[in-house]
Amino acid sequence: MQRNQGDHLKWNEVKAGIIEFIIRSDGAVSEPDIRKFLAREYEIKNLGTLKKHLKDLQYRPYSCIVKSQGKSGLANKWDIKKIEHLKNIRIHFPEMRLNRYKKSLNIIIVGRSFNSKTPNANRFRIQLLISVSFFDMCLKSEIETIYTKADEIRKLSRNASIWRSLGSAKNQTNKLYTEFMKRILTNPNIWLDVYNECINDSLKSKICQTSLKFSVDIEISEEAFQKMVEEAMIIQNDEISPERLYTAMIKEISIRMSCEIIGQKMFKELRLELLETPNKKLVEQLANMLAKMSEKIFNRILVKENWEEIYHEILQIISVKNINQLIGLEIIFDHFVQRDILDDTFSNVEKKFVLEERKYLERVITELDKNLTPAVIDYNNFLDDFFEKYRDKNKDSIKILSREDYI
Repeated sequence: MQRNQGDHLKWNEVKAGIIEFIIRSDGAVSEPDIRKFLAREYEIKNLGTLKKHLKDLQYRPYSCIVKSQGKSGLANKWDIKKIEHLKNIRIHFPEMRLNRYKKSLNIIIVGRSFNSKTPNANRFRIQLLISVSFFDMCLKSEIETIYTKADEIRKLSRNASIWRSLGSAKNQTNKLYTEFMKRILTNPNIWLDVYNECINDSLKSKICQTSLKFSVDIEISEEAFQKMVEEAMIIQNDEISPERLYTAMIKEISIRMSCEIIGQKMFKELRLELLETPNKKLVEQLANMLAKMSEKIFNRILVKENWEEIYHEILQIISVKNINQLIGLEIIFDHFVQRDILDDTFSNVEKKFVLEERKYLERVITELDKNLTPAVIDYNNFLDDFFEKYRDKNKDSIKILSREDYI
């Protein structure tokens, strides 16, 4: 940027430029590259000035960037990595449109615990891209808070009746829950089995013997079990067969069930002073009990014959969870679409996405109780194509919506 003699830079203009240079870049940016950028754009060549700006942006009150210490002889690198960085940029540089940049979108997706390879994440990325108001809400709110608010709207809003008619994941869970609990609570109760092996022995530590009870009062609620199954999804790839994936998921569910049971026994029965300051012997024995119980639960609930039926039921529970989350974001995003219309910030790009996505989403909902795979694949392809069409690959940023884009 060429400046005439006597021209003055605006307040924080250089700092804003540094942030934009870093956030548009793929990965961390070296200090020499930032120096070249300042010389080219602002005719600033003094190394001390550069370091002062970087130091200001690194520490409070800004706290917008982070330094990666270079190896001996190599230059330091600077990056923007966390949601807190984006929040601070929004506070100190409110004119900067953060949702233009791929790096910002990815920070939100990762920071809000999305699997970046799922249709939900692809959709979320586009919604963040096309609506500033939606991006700002997701920047401020945890994803579970967003889902909770969406569920309230789903239950109470007069305009959300279409979503209320959809079945819940609990109906999908009940059959599997009943079968698994029957396997671990009978012949004999899993806790008594582990207790006899790990505690009820004169050679074992007296701590657990005098604290944990030889009892059958263990319980895993259906809601807790549903969450265990939903979170047991192992990332799929071409090298893992369905049977191996099924086995890995059963293993994960077994570990989670063991943690739940041991946790219940500890907090109900262990003396408070042992919980506050556990000794080494107690920790070792509890770890051994957890490993034993996980193994025993795994052996009880793993079905080797006709395993495909159990595998399908697990995938259905996970699919329904994903659909419910998809619906939750649809409800919240729809709220911000309406807000953008009222605020005259609703663009033709936003309108195009809403109308085209509706067709694919209606098909997904229609197939909810059938075979979801073809509909989800088509929907995911649509999301990929839309995002690629409306992002600027050369600058690693999103195309700025011109004034003509607005209705």
